[in-house]
Amino acid sequence: MAELTSFCANAGVDLLAMRDAEGFDHIAKRDAAVEALLVDEETRNDFTGKARQVRKVFKALLPNPKAGAQQRTVAAIRVLHERIVEVTRPPEADISAVSDAVDALLDRSVGAEEYVIWAAAEGTNPDPLIDLSLIDFDGLAAKFAGRRRAETDRLAQVLRQQAIGAALRNPTRYELVERIEQLIEDYNAGSVNIDEYLRRLIELSQTLTTEEERAVREGMTEEELAIFDLLTQPDPVLTAAERETVKASAKQLLEHLNEKLVQDWRRKVATTNDVNSTIRRVLDQSLPEVPYTVDIFHTKVQLVFDHVLTAYGDNGESAYSPRIDFSYPGEHVQIEHGGPIDVNKVADDVVARIHADPAFAAQVAAQLQPERPMPGREGGHAYR
Repeated sequence: MAELTSFCANAGVDLLAMRDAEGFDHIAKRDAAVEALLVDEETRNDFTGKARQVRKVFKALLPNPKAGAQQRTVAAIRVLHERIVEVTRPPEADISAVSDAVDALLDRSVGAEEYVIWAAAEGTNPDPLIDLSLIDFDGLAAKFAGRRRAETDRLAQVLRQQAIGAALRNPTRYELVERIEQLIEDYNAGSVNIDEYLRRLIELSQTLTTEEERAVREGMTEEELAIFDLLTQPDPVLTAAERETVKASAKQLLEHLNEKLVQDWRRKVATTNDVNSTIRRVLDQSLPEVPYTVDIFHTKVQLVFDHVLTAYGDNGESAYSPRIDFSYPGEHVQIEHGGPIDVNKVADDVVARIHADPAFAAQVAAQLQPERPMPGREGGHAYR
């Protein structure tokens, strides 16, 4: 206990003062302590390791009265440890749809030919899903004042989840996911300071927002844009007229696929083969012949089929289905808001909601200060 208290003091954390504080003062001291202990990965790891050891020893000594006397201090250590784990852990994602896609791909992989399954393994549903275009990046510096490391780590994890969701809707965006994950790795390794880390995160956020708005600029839906991008990136090189032809091809293909993606379509061999055949047939009939050589055509058919297999579920849902925009962290507690709010009993759930819900924040302010209110060609071409 003394060793951990001394460690915290060297990191600029008064553990005992945080333990004894109450209400908003306790929350402020806790957040300041988390910020100090997140100064670098070594400090964070050292603290979490020591905190686990203290809690283990404490439990082993109970019910010794001398151990009981340290209960409040151990509780403070637990609060700090759990808070650090919370702000540095990525939000858990619902991967059931991806698991179904992987199962379907594995079922199809049992055959005479080699089958590529990496695309499905990379998909996941973002949670929470936040519209980054609505974030006021000019105000981030002020918002992060006093708790920059914790808030920046949280922004990095939300941004990563948002990019993963965008990549599931459009596989050509996986490069953005890789850039974000590399930046997080570089920061944790100490090769990027927090100011540069935040600057690059904001830059990547704006890049992702611009990318997610591209469908509107192209005059397409997110679903159409995903197929269009798979058909055009990184090759072939197209003229302006050929690009318009490929756009029409992507839209036409989706119209044909909508009636094929029925309940449990990935689990029925006949239906899955029909989807694959439809992709080959429609693309063969609608893509411009000259730029799409035999090799390029076969590659594009496989890429589109892999994407459809991953993005469209067996239960009618898809990567494009509407999702909840925000979920509160931690365990949820039912809160009654009818009467005055006791600041000494404010929990993390309330603080999280104050940050996320402007209307609720205004209600709290009013109660505290009442006066202030994304094989071969068929048809006429046969094999190219």
